[in-house]
Amino acid sequence: MWDASNTVCIVFNGEIYNFRELRGQLEANGYEFFSKTDTEVILNLYLKYGDGALIRLNGMFAFALWDTRNNSLLIARDGVGVKPLYYSETPDGLIFASELKALLHCRSVERRLDYRAIHDYMTYLWCPAPRTMLQDVKKLEPGAAMRILEGKVASRWSFYHLPIDRAICPMPVGEASRLVRDQIQSAVDRQMMSDVPIGAFLSGGLDSSSVVAYLTRNLGGRPLDCFTIGFKDRSFQSEGFSADLPYAERVGGHLGAELHTTRVGPEIAEEIQRMVYSLDEPQADFSAICTFFICRLARERGIKVLFSGAGGDDIFSGYRRHQALQLDRFWRWLPVSARKGLKRFSSWLPSSLPVLRRIDKVFSYPHLDGDARLASYFHWIEPAMLESLYTETLLSQIRGYPFSAPLMRSLQGMSNDVHKMNRMLYLECRHFLADHNMNYIDKMSM
Repeated sequence: MWDASNTVCIVFNGEIYNFRELRGQLEANGYEFFSKTDTEVILNLYLKYGDGALIRLNGMFAFALWDTRNNSLLIARDGVGVKPLYYSETPDGLIFASELKALLHCRSVERRLDYRAIHDYMTYLWCPAPRTMLQDVKKLEPGAAMRILEGKVASRWSFYHLPIDRAICPMPVGEASRLVRDQIQSAVDRQMMSDVPIGAFLSGGLDSSSVVAYLTRNLGGRPLDCFTIGFKDRSFQSEGFSADLPYAERVGGHLGAELHTTRVGPEIAEEIQRMVYSLDEPQADFSAICTFFICRLARERGIKVLFSGAGGDDIFSGYRRHQALQLDRFWRWLPVSARKGLKRFSSWLPSSLPVLRRIDKVFSYPHLDGDARLASYFHWIEPAMLESLYTETLLSQIRGYPFSAPLMRSLQGMSNDVHKMNRMLYLECRHFLADHNMNYIDKMSM
């Protein structure tokens, strides 16, 4: 889309939630609009503020904006990384897309594997930005932007920074509940501007249930279409997965929602090839499969927009690693020899039960301290065990690659005064949420 004066042009994936307020401000300043879209708001906002437009956007987005006044290109990705953006610097210039596979249509992108990225995929089950499995393809980090001149990156910067330096303040439960309630209500209100039928994921957990509750309130009693997944047998429980369906049914019944359930079994294997193609990057998470089937059912029901509680665990410290982090104060009182003894003990535990696997994981890195230990909570397999699976060729390619290198790099420069929970939540949002959860949700839903 071009602006009304044919000065700037944009390609844009996503949605801007505060575009109406921004449009009102721009119209008051004499800017002309010929559509009702949020896309055109970005164009005029850029004409008024230049690169400063980025910090004024509230939404999910990946876009590239061409400025005819200086023949430059601005590429940007939203602050949380909801929308993906891949790019490659090639002899023919810089190319970019929402999907990695699109870049492979350009012959100038070589297919050289990035072995360190492969090691990261195997370590975390996802790969921290900016790496991908290909040396020539990178991911633009969340809240980052680049200026392109004559086909080359002239500058790059971050326009959004997570609020990691805020102190953790004791607060009465009632006040905390009110603040969270107001924020969720505000977020739901902002995002209910779709011009197509809407629905919601519903697992029965606190995050999705809260979103559905506020959606239902805003609909004024009209039943909301909600979607969940069920399993045809109990085999999934041996892998540590819990059944969401009973909780989703209770919440749906309480709120008067129209609950639609897709039940899956071994036949999901028939769709794996298609899902791998859509994901672009390796994503070893069963939830990606669930998302795919839920979204397909929603589309069959005529629902094109789904609200989600994704991100709740990431910003409200809802994962087991956040609980495990609270045990760190005990490690400091144990001598290293005692820590190593616990590690040996845990390694003898059988791995047939999920609870025993989790105990083993808690005691896998007792010899580490500080950020190194914090980063290790994101590992899904010990480096030594993983390296025993590698060929000599792969080992030679990753030799000298430091322990937890990408996550430790993200923590560099962070003040020692930043609370350890905030440090972990930073990695949670910066990488696990952006490189994993948001990645597969976007790919599977699109």
